[in-house]
Amino acid sequence: KEVGVGGSIAANVVWNVTEASVGNDAKLEAGKNVNVTADADETAVTAVVAGAGGGKAGVAASVSVNAIFTDTQARIGEDVTIDAEKVNLSAHDETVVVGVAGGRAGGGGVGGGAALDTTILAKTGRATVADDVADGQRGKIAASKDVRVEAVASEVLTSTALGFAGGGKVGVGGAVAIGVTKNEVEARVGSGARVDASGNVLINAEDDVTAVLTSAGGGAGGQVGVGGSLAVATLLGSTKATVGDDAEISARGLGDAATVYSGESVNETLKKEKPTDLGAKKTEQAKGLSVTAYRRDKLITTAVSGAGGGTAGVAATVSANVIAGTTEASIGRNAKINENN
Repeated sequence: KEVGVGGSIAANVVWNVTEASVGNDAKLEAGKNVNVTADADETAVTAVVAGAGGGKAGVAASVSVNAIFTDTQARIGEDVTIDAEKVNLSAHDETVVVGVAGGRAGGGGVGGGAALDTTILAKTGRATVADDVADGQRGKIAASKDVRVEAVASEVLTSTALGFAGGGKVGVGGAVAIGVTKNEVEARVGSGARVDASGNVLINAEDDVTAVLTSAGGGAGGQVGVGGSLAVATLLGSTKATVGDDAEISARGLGDAATVYSGESVNETLKKEKPTDLGAKKTEQAKGLSVTAYRRDKLITTAVSGAGGGTAGVAATVSANVIAGTTEASIGRNAKINENN
């Protein structure tokens, strides 16, 4: 045949909503623990390869797309009264995405191969004790040990695109790998809410993002070869741990100390032993109230291209990274912390 054309496409679209809640005005008593947990995990894997060959021309292209949208909510409603040994309110969401796209083509005259891999993650995770509105009723969360409010998210994204082509006269190969994440993670004790613990009150929001993007494009032709690759990563989001305005929290710290983030990073390059987790956050032991927010972005992008031609060879690579996030731990105005302790 004179002309060969090959193409492939794979797409995953995931929309996941996970909720756990205690309704407004509820009253709960437990001899042990009250656990309100929303736990989600998503795994998406795509692998596509296209190939083509022709006496005069061969063209092949492949496209891989993963789009994941999640909403994970754990909530204690308005005017809720809880009396237990421990109260745990948690929203957890873990996501793993692997995308591979490859295109290869050859032609007696012209060969063109291209590959595109795209991953989009948009996630919301919240653990919330609702605002206690001024309606004449007052809820209260009481524990003889600890109260924990925690929102945790993690993402592992791997994107690989490979495009190669060869032609008797002209060969053009290109590859593009794109990764975008936008996450909102929040742990919050609402405005006017009341929390009382003989042990510790721990409010923690955490997001850990790992992204590895690789693109490689190559072209070879008897006269002209062109190769190009592009790798683009955009990591956006906010991670917040908050005590609202006018909240009342008593955390006496009478039990065991809790492990919390100190706000510092581990600089293990200064140690003699082999580094194990560069950029990790330091922890410390603490009693009482802890309000912590943790976000870490680990990003590797690699773009490679090559070209060869009897007359001309042109190769170009572009790698672009954007990281923009907000990490915040705060206690609102007029909040009362251990006022009577």
